[in-house]
Amino acid sequence: MTGGASASRRESFEFNLFDVQYFKVMDSAEQFVVVQFGVCLFLWDSYRHCFAAHPHNFCAFPR
Repeated sequence: MTGGASASRRESFEFNLFDVQYFKVMDSAEQFVVVQFGVCLFLWDSYRHCFAAHPHNFCAFPR
């Protein structure tokens, strides 16, 4: 929750135009620091006829 203390001016409202909402989200995203990211690999299981998911998380520490 590195960007949990975002300003109230970034709150989204239903009546916001798309461009206003985009810039609010972009401004809020700039306040976050990436501390973890994830990748999920999907492999087809021909025996069970379904996909098997293999999620992996990686820690990334700020400089």
